Amino acid sequence: MKQQLHNTTISDFVKFNAYDGGKKYKVMTNANGEETGIELRGRLTTFDMKNANGYKFKNESYDKHVDEYFIANSLNVPVCLLHNDTDIRNLCGKVTEMMKNKDGIDIVVNVPKCSYYYNLIKGHIDAGVLQGFSNYGGLVAGWYDDEDDSLVIEKFQLLHAALVCSPGDTTATFDTVADTKFVGFEPRKAEVVENKDISIDEDSDIYAIV
Repeated sequence: MKQQLHNTTISDFVKFNAYDGGKKYKVMTNANGEETGIELRGRLTTFDMKNANGYKFKNESYDKHVDEYFIANSLNVPVCLLHNDTDIRNLCGKVTEMMKNKDGIDIVVNVPKCSYYYNLIKGHIDAGVLQGFSNYGGLVAGWYDDEDDSLVIEKFQLLHAALVCSPGDTTATFDTVADTKFVGFEPRKAEVVENKDISIDEDSDIYAIV
């Protein structure tokens, strides 16, 4: 049974994946061996499975906005510290790879050395204070299903990713890449919208931390 979904804020954090030796980031260097930044990686979203916070992201929930905004306009997905994207000092990097596969979305993030809090970020990751990724964006279309007590997210408007201190589950492995690379997001065809008693539609202004 589907119930009407009202305005809400949701959160779902995921841990950083480890590199060789258990390190939570990889130090990046230039041809002269000088440190230029760090790389982090991890799972962003798992599809069609109720997570610990009661959310279920559908397989195509990210597609429309990623295709029509980031890919069509050759834009990177920004990364900020603790979801503070209004202060330039908290803008700390970009997503260099965003890979959609059959069971979810994984990302690789580059934090350049020019970031204002670069050394603080590294220190907090080393100390286990900053522990994972989080997304922020608009919940465009979705509904609440009381059969399994879950919030089903059908369309999501990604605005940024963030480095946060509250983690959840973790998966994903990647190699280093240079610029944002979107994998698995194919050009979209005309949509056929079924009547699913959706109570949040594409005109919604609801934003969520997921």
